Amino acid sequence: MKLSRTLVLALVPVFLLAACSSVPAGDNNGTASTLGPEPEPEQTAPAPAEVPTRAMPIDTLSAVLEAEIRGFRGDSEAAIDLYLEALKESRDPELARYATLLAMEHGLMEKALQAAVLWYEIKPNNPQALAAVVPLLSQAGEVESAFFLAQESGDMRLVQQVAADTASRGTLNQMVWLLEELDRLALEQPASAHVASARSLLLGVMQRFDEAIIAARLAIQLDPSDTLALQILIESLAQQGASFEAAQILESWLVQNWQLRRIRGTMISYYMAIDPPIAADSIERLMTQVPDPEALAGVAAEVNMSAGRFEAAQRHFLALSRQPEFRERATLQLGLIAETQGDAQQAFDYYRRIEPGPFYQEAQDRIVDLVAQTGSDEALLEHFAEQRSRYPDIAETLFGVHINYLNQLDFIFSNSAQMAFLTEALALYPDNTGFLYGRSLMAERMGDIDQAEQDLRRILASDPSSSTALNALGYTLANRTDRYDEAYLLIEQALAIEPDSPAIQDSMGWVLYKLGRYEEALYYLVMAQDAYYDPEVISHHAEVLWAMGRTDDALDLIDQSLLDFPGDSLLGELRERILTALGQES
Repeated sequence: MKLSRTLVLALVPVFLLAACSSVPAGDNNGTASTLGPEPEPEQTAPAPAEVPTRAMPIDTLSAVLEAEIRGFRGDSEAAIDLYLEALKESRDPELARYATLLAMEHGLMEKALQAAVLWYEIKPNNPQALAAVVPLLSQAGEVESAFFLAQESGDMRLVQQVAADTASRGTLNQMVWLLEELDRLALEQPASAHVASARSLLLGVMQRFDEAIIAARLAIQLDPSDTLALQILIESLAQQGASFEAAQILESWLVQNWQLRRIRGTMISYYMAIDPPIAADSIERLMTQVPDPEALAGVAAEVNMSAGRFEAAQRHFLALSRQPEFRERATLQLGLIAETQGDAQQAFDYYRRIEPGPFYQEAQDRIVDLVAQTGSDEALLEHFAEQRSRYPDIAETLFGVHINYLNQLDFIFSNSAQMAFLTEALALYPDNTGFLYGRSLMAERMGDIDQAEQDLRRILASDPSSSTALNALGYTLANRTDRYDEAYLLIEQALAIEPDSPAIQDSMGWVLYKLGRYEEALYYLVMAQDAYYDPEVISHHAEVLWAMGRTDDALDLIDQSLLDFPGDSLLGELRERILTALGQES
């Protein structure tokens, strides 16, 4: 396991924000890092400059005005293109700054880099231009250029920015190269907190945890407010099995800096990197030392649950469940604890309370799993009916979800039970093509070809160009009746709509086989198999080879495929038929 790149990605916007502000030259180890507890006033990102109104050539002014109109209409990319065009003509530094920040604001980073490079070319000694172009270069993968510009500026915060971008986005070769350059830089100049912190970050991502710990300790010694180095130190210690020390450092920092809300939440989250029992002990102590321990309840609940301390986890999740913003997740976790403790009914009660939203699907999955374990089909149907009654606005959607669950639980729900459920859904929503298609498949499986055809033709009546319905009906007729000519016409229509669909190619191959057109059938089946390596397609392919007298080829194809799909019934049954026809035993 390596230092989380999620941490590194989280740092990049913070660095970038600082980079676009007015940055003084020099390292200034006494100044808080960009992730320090309190940002310096000058590190606030400036508002975009007003569009320059100074005298410009008429063509340039026309481009600027057109850009303003495009921007007003919401076409930001076209507006920025026009600003860049005007910038190349005018070489105006204010316009360069405006175009850079506007492109960044709209996430058009390639165009932001173009503008920033022009800005730096126009004003190479402007710290704002330099602070903009360096991170944009490093984020674009131009690590060497970004590093040398940052080094030349003398501002080691920009060097740290390059390291953060490279750690989050760069290749291993780029990280190795940059680390070598940082090692050289550390030897050539006075000790720098930013360089040490940058080294620790790269070393951590590269899983060189012992060295990362040394570099992070140096960074913190030089700048105690460097929370980036502190985070790397904590995670690296945890990775090296020193969770007790990591917890002590984290607990001590939080006690001393609890009032720093901006960074507190990030620091608390680092308990999740520490060995769960040690983290749980530390966070329980911490809750007795801070004025608002409820801010720790979420992480306390998670680490206690990970440590297997279910009573403590349950206590914290119960407290969280009384807060609206945490209620759903906490209730889900309470259900999981009840399951772990073997109380299926309590777990079911918790899961059924969760309302449609981000945790609803998982709760329903857990309910279905619980019911599957007991085999109680009536309980599940009652739950489904209760959910549709409880949420009438999404009842049709829920029917679809419930149909999928029943299909997954075919070892509990018989074909006839599923058919009855689909018919119930269609009685309420007769025009739902998903329900019609589902019932047609079930009817075909049960041998009720008339019902299958009826449902598929209802779909085609409302959507004649439905390639799915055309293909399904054509394949059903080819596979389950002798209406091959009719099946061919349906599949031909489907193939005209989706010529690259392997499912339709397979159907075409199969109906051509039924029509005795083996060479044509083989063409489509080989094409389908190349695109979709599936036992049913392979069995069709082998069946045609056998019909063409290429029995050895058919058996070779089946035997090879059984290595990939061992025990497949379709392939096994076909192999048995071929061997029986040859008078051999399987």
